[in-house]
Amino acid sequence: RRVLVVAHTREIVSQTSRKLDDYDVPHGVIMGSHWRNFPDLSTQVATIQTLAHRERPPADFIVLDEAQHCRSTTAEKLLEWYPNAPMLGATATPWRGDGKGLEEYFDASVTAATTAELMAQGFLVRYGGFSFEHPDLRGVRMKGSDYESGSLEMACSKVRIVGGIVEQWNLHAGG
Repeated sequence: RRVLVVAHTREIVSQTSRKLDDYDVPHGVIMGSHWRNFPDLSTQVATIQTLAHRERPPADFIVLDEAQHCRSTTAEKLLEWYPNAPMLGATATPWRGDGKGLEEYFDASVTAATTAELMAQGFLVRYGGFSFEHPDLRGVRMKGSDYESGSLEMACSKVRIVGGIVEQWNLHAGG
C-alpha cells in the first residue's frame, strides 16, 4: 500500500523525513530538487503546495499534518485528488479560529497527550499568565461587527487600566 504524508512547510517535511529514517521507513520526498527523490517507494512525503503544482503520486492512505487546515482550498483539493484514500489528520491544535469543526473530514478524535502532559515531559515550555483589570466596554459604540476605535480607545485609556498594566509589568517583568 502506498502512503502519502502531507505537510504545510518544508521544515515539517524535513522533520517527518528524519523521523521516518529513525524507524527505517524507506521513503521519497517530493519537494524541489530534494536529494530523496525516489518516486517508486511506497511512502512519499510532500508539502501540500508542491502537490498542487506537480504530478501527484498514487496513495492508498494519507496522513495530513496540521489537520486544522483541512478546510483550506488546497487541502480540500487533496480530498478531490484522493477520493478513496482514508485520511489520518494530525494536529497539536485541533481547533480553528473560524470556529468550524473538523467532523466532516474525520470520524473521530484521539488526544495523544494534553498540553499539561507535554509540558511535564519537557516537550513544551511551561507558561503562565498575568492579568490586569479589564476595561468596561458597555458604553463602547459598535461599527459593524467590531468596536468603534475612538470609543474603544477611550475605554482602554482610563488611568486605572493603564496603571494596572504598568503595575503588573513592573511586578512581573521589572528590569
